[in-house]
Amino acid sequence: KKNGSPLAMMDTLHQGISLYTMARRTKEKKYIKAAKKVKKKVATWVKKGNINALHYVPLLEAEDAALEGKSDSATKLYPRAISSAARSGFQHNAALASERFAEYLLRDLKENDRAGQYFQDSIQYYEGWGSDLKAEMLRKKYAHLWTDE
Repeated sequence: KKNGSPLAMMDTLHQGISLYTMARRTKEKKYIKAAKKVKKKVATWVKKGNINALHYVPLLEAEDAALEGKSDSATKLYPRAISSAARSGFQHNAALASERFAEYLLRDLKENDRAGQYFQDSIQYYEGWGSDLKAEMLRKKYAHLWTDE
């Protein structure tokens, strides 16, 4: 696989998200270093003119800000990542960014109401992309955030 191929790009994004998740959970240097390396790699793609990776940058920057405890930055970058992906026609990445922001709001900032809104947005993006099973999984897992049950 070549660096600019769509599958390699998606794989790299998902790898970065997974590494940031592990870095935040464990605080282990190996995950932090690897996550930042992925972020730098994606930024290099964009600098070289890869417009299809433009919306990856604010998402990975948001993940980095969340890792470093910079909530002001993270809460600005996640919505930027969502709108950038959606505007560019990458609904699946808008869904992923919405889901990641909702998880951050829920787990790190304890903002349940706002998290519920972003989970609902994520569900809509996943459904719009045709991923009904993922949407249903999120609906079942997080419905308590927007219902009175």
